[in-house]
Amino acid sequence: MLHTQSTGDLVPATLLARELAITRRTLARWREDPRLNFPQPIIINERWFFRRADIAAWQTLQANKAPTVRPRGRWAGEQEALR
Repeated sequence: MLHTQSTGDLVPATLLARELAITRRTLARWREDPRLNFPQPIIINERWFFRRADIAAWQTLQANKAPTVRPRGRWAGEQEALR
């Protein structure tokens, strides 16, 4: 038996990028960066589609991560030395 997935579960890369307010290139960078663990696309006729459930789970993980803020600017080096 062939398992098929309804198209309602998949979102094209162009639409996903628009929904996330990013460019398609940023979407590609996120996909290529193993540190981000971004969901991999399903490729159909050379077009990228993402599972909505995978994207929602990834967004939840990102929201639950503690922000990592590094000091920047003129005194950043001295702040690092004080730790």
